[in-house]
Amino acid sequence: MQVSIPLGLHLKCQVLYDIFSNTRWNPGEKYIETRSLNDFNFIDSQSKRFGATIQFGQILRLLYEHPDWSQIHSFCSKRYSKREMLSNRSARVLKPSKDAASYGFKLKDSTVNFNTDISSAGLPQDFIEQLSQATAKSVGGMLGPDPLNCSIGPAISVGIGAASYMDLIYGGNRPGAYVTLPPGRGITVIKQGGCGRTSEEWKALWEVIGDGVYENEATSLVKFGGSNTYKRTPTKAESKAMYPGAKVPRSLLRTDAIRGADAVRDVFKQFIDTPTKFHGIEWDFLDLEANKEVNAAFLARFGPKPAIARMADDMLRRVSLGSSDILSYKPVSPTQLRSCPQTYNWIDWERWILAIEGGCIVRVDTVFQALWAVMLLTYVPLHIKIMGKNESYPKFTDLDCVYL
Repeated sequence: MQVSIPLGLHLKCQVLYDIFSNTRWNPGEKYIETRSLNDFNFIDSQSKRFGATIQFGQILRLLYEHPDWSQIHSFCSKRYSKREMLSNRSARVLKPSKDAASYGFKLKDSTVNFNTDISSAGLPQDFIEQLSQATAKSVGGMLGPDPLNCSIGPAISVGIGAASYMDLIYGGNRPGAYVTLPPGRGITVIKQGGCGRTSEEWKALWEVIGDGVYENEATSLVKFGGSNTYKRTPTKAESKAMYPGAKVPRSLLRTDAIRGADAVRDVFKQFIDTPTKFHGIEWDFLDLEANKEVNAAFLARFGPKPAIARMADDMLRRVSLGSSDILSYKPVSPTQLRSCPQTYNWIDWERWILAIEGGCIVRVDTVFQALWAVMLLTYVPLHIKIMGKNESYPKFTDLDCVYL
């Protein structure tokens, strides 16, 4: 489910180079706060955005379903001291990458000071390669602001599910409200997977994954060679310090895998830094994913899309049917009626969507309920029919449809 696809428009994106003015910026210096629908559609059509979203989603799903994040943290953060150089050597064998091996040189495996067999932590052996491939698909052939968030944003719900995405964005609170939660127990204390994790915990996980990816990539370049770029132009002092055989510093080295890991981490950081920015962006789902018929019927029934500044507040607007409306729930059989949850709790919404069946009629009372109902129902194999206020629900409903 790409219910998080509006994030592709609303996640801020880093700008490193302006082709028109020939201006360059260092990482973290310049961002664009939002993208237009036309910009997103251009990226979607001219790149492998969808394929990258699916692959990032699969990576996030691996982490979400992992039973114990403390294993991943322990694996990625472990560095062996000189005293430990003789211990656990079989788990520290770094093999040449496929790219390095393709050069035709006979390269020998190397024993390093960090763990290399990520399958021992419950993740696929090619985890870093998958991350690199997803990044390459996302950015290939694209100029201008970093396009990665156009792939990673939609991948959030693909990976963790629509209900968990709701919990990540709203945390059980009404739109526009943010309640600071007490710090969690962290990713190293309890044996728990991705379900119920906060943005802070996701960010912490990707920080340690990013550090592990850097160690692997930087050491591979030293041991076996390969290609890389820099996040920014090194200073003279930094260039002098990068003598042959030395690792490129974390602040400078950029490979596809490092770039992807850092980008995913930064998405969760944005959820933390601007927690209410993404409340109400569900309106953009109608333009991005809903078909034209559903989009037009939704706007006719529930009103036009508000300005960005009012999106969160508008989610609480009442859209209940009134006594003057011909459309009414009164004639509807209780067995057909599916009232949307009155909460912002993902568990309630997950139960609700599982109870949907062909021919049922969905009752909505707020814009939030209407939007989330359409978003979730879009991925159910039923046709969505949004009735006008001057119409009536059919006495005999179509079992291939669900009605609002």
